[in-house]
Amino acid sequence: MVNNQEMPEKKLAIFTAAVHLIADHGFHAAPTAKIAEEAGIGIGTLYRYFKSKEQLINDLFQFVEEDMHAYLTRGFNTDDPTNRQFTQLCRQYIHFCLENPRAFNFFNQYIDSPYGTTLRTFKRSRDRGNTPQKSLLYPFYEVFNKAKKEGLFKELPNALLFTLIEGSLSNFIRDVMIGLVDYSEETEDVVIQACWDMIKA
Repeated sequence: MVNNQEMPEKKLAIFTAAVHLIADHGFHAAPTAKIAEEAGIGIGTLYRYFKSKEQLINDLFQFVEEDMHAYLTRGFNTDDPTNRQFTQLCRQYIHFCLENPRAFNFFNQYIDSPYGTTLRTFKRSRDRGNTPQKSLLYPFYEVFNKAKKEGLFKELPNALLFTLIEGSLSNFIRDVMIGLVDYSEETEDVVIQACWDMIKA
């Protein structure tokens, strides 16, 4: 994660400690007392920022997601051809995850957990199809909409298009992380092209 200069130092320390513990050991092995100890603060200080562990985890997910969004859209040009935009988003997603493996592990644990299911259900009801601009999905959805208008992508729901490509990208990232695949720009290009081919019209 990047160092957010606008966030109080102790709150950032809590987020950093929580990401490390959850990514390495899972939610159940990361009680608030252990997170506070890892962050170098008292448990009372943690609860001044977060009313519960659930709030801490949900707020942490939003922080990581916004961090990912900022990385993905760095240098993004809305005037570029659709295929170039798609390639950049996929490439930036891969690079962020490889550079921030604990954030990647936490993000995926959260999505697959009851925390993630509850939050996604709430957001779907609240946003009614309008994806918040700082979410991970927003830049991908914008490119999907543009590509479908141009007749480049299958007429599938954006959520399904993202599921198809994200699964391939994340599996590639995991294989690189555990040493099953050697990373190279050439391999990365092949993976991204395969993702394009999978959803093209």
